[in-house]
Amino acid sequence: MATSRLDQVIEVFAEHEQLYNPATVAPKEKSFILSNYKDLILSDVRDEEIRQMKKEIQKEAAAYKHSLFKKVRTSIIVETIFVAFLIGLIVNQVTYLIPQSYFWAGSIIVVSLLLCVLFISLESAKD
Repeated sequence: MATSRLDQVIEVFAEHEQLYNPATVAPKEKSFILSNYKDLILSDVRDEEIRQMKKEIQKEAAAYKHSLFKKVRTSIIVETIFVAFLIGLIVNQVTYLIPQSYFWAGSIIVVSLLLCVLFISLESAKD
């Protein structure tokens, strides 16, 4: 049976590290030692590869999160400025409609506050 290059390298390394004595070890025992040593090396390689993949994934996730945050932040800023401008226009126009009586002014304030609370609760419920 032809051995792979990895098996050959492991066998030479095992002899160099004196994991077994080539002159006195039985072929079955030698095969067992080399097989276990190969499994140990491959396990270490897999663990290192998994660690490297995790690092790369974490970097990509952080970069994606950062870019997404920038987009959302910009969107929120633009929307806030736009909504503030529209509210300013509405308030300016509504002030001409408010009668000079305190009752009407108070009721408009209460209704406005209730509408604000309603809109905020509706927006919060979307999440």
